[in-house]
Amino acid sequence: MKTIKSILILSALMLSGTIFAQSEGTIKGTVLGEKSLPLPFTPVTIMQDSTTIANRETDENGEFTVKNLVPGNYNVKVFATSYRPYQLEKVVVRPN
Repeated sequence: MKTIKSILILSALMLSGTIFAQSEGTIKGTVLGEKSLPLPFTPVTIMQDSTTIANRETDENGEFTVKNLVPGNYNVKVFATSYRPYQLEKVVVRPN
């Protein structure tokens, strides 16, 4: 079984600010496999402790976005076919 080479968290912080304070954040990422090729249509789970917060699937470019997250620490789990499960721990989400 192969290992997912990397998962790039492109941002776990701000989208665009407005005059009013925002209280939610976003996690965006790209799931890459062997040879740094994107893994399309791959299940991604966002967890806080042992609680599942969101389930997404990467798009055709291996990218995913999870919006409206309460600031805090999250774990990002990836379950790609023919790969071992991958978990990125303590992804920090800050308010927008």
